[in-house]
Amino acid sequence: MSEQGKNQNSAIWTMLKTSIIGRTINRLAGPFVDAQILAAVQEYFPKARLISHARTDILHIETRLSHVTGKFVHTTFSVILKDPQLDELCLAMEIGGYKALVFGFTPEKVLWFLRANDFYLLDTEAWENYRLCLDNIDVGEILIPDVNPTLPLE
Repeated sequence: MSEQGKNQNSAIWTMLKTSIIGRTINRLAGPFVDAQILAAVQEYFPKARLISHARTDILHIETRLSHVTGKFVHTTFSVILKDPQLDELCLAMEIGGYKALVFGFTPEKVLWFLRANDFYLLDTEAWENYRLCLDNIDVGEILIPDVNPTLPLE
């Protein structure tokens, strides 16, 4: 085998090995990271729970709060985005392989893409439409919902 062929095989093996190691770490760390994120959320929303999602790149947390207004949801998530521990959440999401967070209240969902300054408020109908579209998009691809982003409160 030529030197160039050996280098190409070595480069391919290095990429595969890195990918295998990364996936293994994510699989082992994933449940621990998820539990840590949920524990932090449950400090504010004791009934919160993780919702398993068909997409492994989406973290879905339901607060299980109903009878709240869109303004309450907006204000609540705006406060979360200003929390000094947001970087820790982002790091945990990155370790878990997540690209987006769905933060749910019964009447509305917040969709937030990792490290974005804004987020999307989705009512029940918009969420159902988005979720159906999301199920048909490959994991790792970003799908922006068909609603305007909501900027956090100043």
